[in-house]
Amino acid sequence: MSQDSRVFPPFRLDSKNEQLWRENKEIRLRRKTFAVLRYLVERPGELVTKAALLDEVWPDVSVSDSMPAISVRELRKALGDDAQSPRFIETVQGRGYRFIAEVKSFRPSAQKTAVRRSSLSSHPAHNAIVGRRTERSTLSAALADARKGHGRLTLISGEPGIGKSRLCVELAAEAEARGMSVLIGRCSEQEAVPLLPFIEILEAGLEGAEPDDLRRLVGDEGPQLARMLPKLRRMIPDLPPAPELEPRAARRVLFDSVCDFLARCTRERPTMIVVEDLHWADASTLDLFSHISQRHAEIPILLIGTHRSSDSDLGPAFARLLEDLVRGRKATQLALTGLSASDVAGMLKGLRGRRPRLGS
Repeated sequence: MSQDSRVFPPFRLDSKNEQLWRENKEIRLRRKTFAVLRYLVERPGELVTKAALLDEVWPDVSVSDSMPAISVRELRKALGDDAQSPRFIETVQGRGYRFIAEVKSFRPSAQKTAVRRSSLSSHPAHNAIVGRRTERSTLSAALADARKGHGRLTLISGEPGIGKSRLCVELAAEAEARGMSVLIGRCSEQEAVPLLPFIEILEAGLEGAEPDDLRRLVGDEGPQLARMLPKLRRMIPDLPPAPELEPRAARRVLFDSVCDFLARCTRERPTMIVVEDLHWADASTLDLFSHISQRHAEIPILLIGTHRSSDSDLGPAFARLLEDLVRGRKATQLALTGLSASDVAGMLKGLRGRRPRLGS
């Protein structure tokens, strides 16, 4: 049997495509959180220490040693697991974690269609987006501007489950079809890790680059970028050290280096960058997002931030950022509301194969 997929009912883990499924519904996880789950599921019944998880999942990135605990909390939420009475992940106090559910290998039947890789740039063809015509038109125009070298910044807001990520999925597919790159970073609901979504974005931007291309991409910003991505020093052994600066100046130089790196990358290929769940972002992430917003117009980039719309989800720092972006007219705002009755009918028709009757 294939070892790419493993089942622990009602879930299926597709390691090859980095997907977690509950029956026919995909459970979306951050890339590192998925890596933690895969590592645990591949060792059912074994004690896995926090040190082992750090070495496996974060070998070249400077992160807090609390990251395994943060990822496990995210997994418990996704799996509907209870730390006190676990069905899937058991905490061994002071030692680590153990995956306690029975795990079986899985091979799809010949009649089933192969699962596509999940990202913001792919989605099941049968799950066509319904409605959102105005929003999709606005975002398509922003994509076109970015491809012409005119950077755009868009904020997509709405209640949980309203379709923010689904709209980004549709747009990412369009972006890739037009030859653009798509990079994604996600903020965490758990303990905030400084700059985590941008670390994910930089990692994805450098992934797979040959040594010569890597040197060209990082350019003179290599020493600064290595402060966020220590593995750069392993990939470019002769990278010089970053100069010693006082904290405020060091942060400014780092932020400028990230912008310069993005500018260099996007000159070769226009890029769509998505930062999801900005309402959970730490202060450093918000500051870097704001910094990029000051320069995005000069870069062929479409920068998208998604966030919840309720006041209870907006902390003071994020509220200030929103006010600055809106007052300065730096961002286009798309506030998603519920679908119209006709759009709901269209969605149900797609699910059931026939159009339902609507009440008056």
